[in-house]
Amino acid sequence: MTRRTDSFVLTLLMAVALMAGCGEGRTPRALVLADSLMNSRPDSALAVLDGAEGEMAGEHQRRLWQLLRLNAINKLDTVFTAAHVAHAQTLADYFDRYGTANEQMLAYYLLGRTYADAGEAPRAIDAYNTAANRADTIATDCDYRQLCFVYTQMALLLYQQNLYIDELESLDHAIRYGYLGADTLHALMAYTQKAGAYDMLAMPDSVLAVCETASNLSNQVGLSQYSATMLAFPIMTFLERGDTAKARRYMNIYEKESGYFDAKGEIEHGREVYYYTKGLYYLSIAQFDSAEFFFRKELATGKDLNNQNAGAYGLALLFQQTHMPDSAAKYALYSYAMNDSVYDHEATAEVARMKSLYDYTRHEHEAQQSRILAVSAQLRFVITAVIAVLILTLAVLIAYRYRKVQKKRQEEKRHYQQLLDSYRRTENELSELRTHQTQFSRIAIERQEALAHQQQTTKELERLRQSEQTLTELISHKEQELSRLDAELAHYRRKAELMTEASSDEERLLREFPFYQSLLHMTDQGHSLTANDWKAIRKFLHEHLPQFCQFMSDNNRDLTNYEYQMCMLVRLHLKPKSIANALGVDGSYVTRVRRSMVKKLFGVDVSSKEADILVLQIDQLKTTETAD
Repeated sequence: MTRRTDSFVLTLLMAVALMAGCGEGRTPRALVLADSLMNSRPDSALAVLDGAEGEMAGEHQRRLWQLLRLNAINKLDTVFTAAHVAHAQTLADYFDRYGTANEQMLAYYLLGRTYADAGEAPRAIDAYNTAANRADTIATDCDYRQLCFVYTQMALLLYQQNLYIDELESLDHAIRYGYLGADTLHALMAYTQKAGAYDMLAMPDSVLAVCETASNLSNQVGLSQYSATMLAFPIMTFLERGDTAKARRYMNIYEKESGYFDAKGEIEHGREVYYYTKGLYYLSIAQFDSAEFFFRKELATGKDLNNQNAGAYGLALLFQQTHMPDSAAKYALYSYAMNDSVYDHEATAEVARMKSLYDYTRHEHEAQQSRILAVSAQLRFVITAVIAVLILTLAVLIAYRYRKVQKKRQEEKRHYQQLLDSYRRTENELSELRTHQTQFSRIAIERQEALAHQQQTTKELERLRQSEQTLTELISHKEQELSRLDAELAHYRRKAELMTEASSDEERLLREFPFYQSLLHMTDQGHSLTANDWKAIRKFLHEHLPQFCQFMSDNNRDLTNYEYQMCMLVRLHLKPKSIANALGVDGSYVTRVRRSMVKKLFGVDVSSKEADILVLQIDQLKTTETAD
């Protein structure tokens, strides 16, 4: 029944993950679901992650998937190998550059776990310290629960390295962040670990205070089973102090509520040393048969060195107290032999611990060298950044100067255009006046001849002569004005030549832009332009030909979309064939539209070639309109 229920729950979770992924992003929702199941159901979290492996989009999602999967197998008590260490190091390096504070903390925590399983305690401690430093404890989304795990695992390694003061400090951090993360159970477990450190520091009163406080706090939050387990440690302290009544009370609670005993009163495997404690209790109240029973049970069920040593030592104490020297000597010798074995085992462990401390010192030296290299790299980065800022500032100044010169050139070009227009108007007016003068002269001659032959009045001839004189004066005035304008135009023609050269340079620079080259290549190859291409062309013209864009914006009301697009392509010097390719039309259509386009813009009917010339001069026309 249980297996069916677990299977149903797992299937349901997988279905929820798949359905959630059909909306705003399937893979991220699967990762969120796996993360929410990580602490309560790591097996289900692993199943969800394995089901979503093929749907990771982008490197960051793949890395996050790998990080969560490594966390899931860690919570399933997987023993990590050297391959896991390399994988965890890769993840730590990646999230150190691109991850959030919580992701960095988790990555370095898992790196510490892999190092711990690989026997690299110093490197594991260093990784845990880095994980703790990466956590942003003032952020509202800080994963305090994960930070509690970091300090708890660090405390365990420090205990194994006999660094009990450091262990207590780490446990204080674990307790604090456990409560901040609303994880009361792990906070209490971290608090309970302090008993082991106090025991190794020979502080029995602190051991007793920790165990009793932890038991009371566990009862207050409804963890009665865990509360009962806290009372096993103080039993021996009460026996040593002769307080058998309190020892008996704690023993009863431990046996009834801890969950370690079966219906027959047999303790679960691995906790057989309790029989030694119970034997000491019966020995202290002089119930020797019960004491012997539990000491022998310790020998029979506990096969490791510590259990054998404890059982033999208990029997030696019993037979000594019951005046059986031979049996006491027998078990004392056996206890002595077991004690030697325990000592040898502990000595071997101490050698390994000292080697770890040596490795840790060496690792600290390597870490210090790495920090020095990091500082050097950072200094190089700062110097490079300063140089880049200086170059950028210089570029801005040059750009500012260039725009100022361009503005001055545009003003001169506008003034020149005004003079040229005025010159042309005066020239036209002069031509008209000369035409009128010729007409009046011809009429005057005709009238004079008519008067000579027909005896017409002198009055009409005088009026014609006065009109002729007036026209002569107007012609003289216009000739003087034309001469003055011609002198001014001569000055601006010289500037116009320089401006033409500059304009040619600007057009050449325009054609050197990679976007422009790409546009020419694409249309020459016969490709039509997409909506994104037209959007890019408008952006390019706004950046580099703003006067043209302003003119088109003011005069495009009568233009069709094809005419507007064709005008932009003509201004960019595209050939008629390339324009036809870009618009997806034939060449004859391009010829007709160019003429109608220019007629709408300028009100003139010209050839296709002349239409192109007018479009290419739109910038100058717009400049003239702005000046007016």
